[in-house]
Amino acid sequence: MFESEAKLTKFMLKEHNKKIKTLYIILMWVGIAGLLSYIAISLFIETSWLDYLLYVSSILFGFGIVITVSLNMAENKQDKLNQLNKYVFYEDYIEITSIEDDTRNLGTVKQYYDKIVKVKETENYLYLYINRVSFLPVIKNSLSEANLTILRGLLEKNINIKKNNS
Repeated sequence: MFESEAKLTKFMLKEHNKKIKTLYIILMWVGIAGLLSYIAISLFIETSWLDYLLYVSSILFGFGIVITVSLNMAENKQDKLNQLNKYVFYEDYIEITSIEDDTRNLGTVKQYYDKIVKVKETENYLYLYINRVSFLPVIKNSLSEANLTILRGLLEKNINIKKNNS
């Protein structure tokens, strides 16, 4: 048995969302390029395929900007929530206690390792996914190297760790 804790911060979400945010920023810029192309080409040529360029470009730009803004808003809101997860790692499960505003206990749950669907490892965190979208962030620096090795071993018994060093 060993313990750790993780304050849920803007930095944690930024690191987690880095790749998806990059993808949506690229979509947004592709949409902008398509819209500019539509304007430039439509000055000289009038054809029905230009309408498809307009539709596709508008959709790409729209999705890109909406998702990027939504991710930024979620990241900025995270620090205001002032939430801390305390973890106790046992042989078969993790006990998670969530605390808000340093005093209010939101509850304690057990998460069995075999119910974790995915683990994503970055430079600073292990993200333990309890379903496709919800995760428990574990700060790697909060564990000794020996405990981090033990935790990886417990997780590898049940799932494959996806390493992401970005």
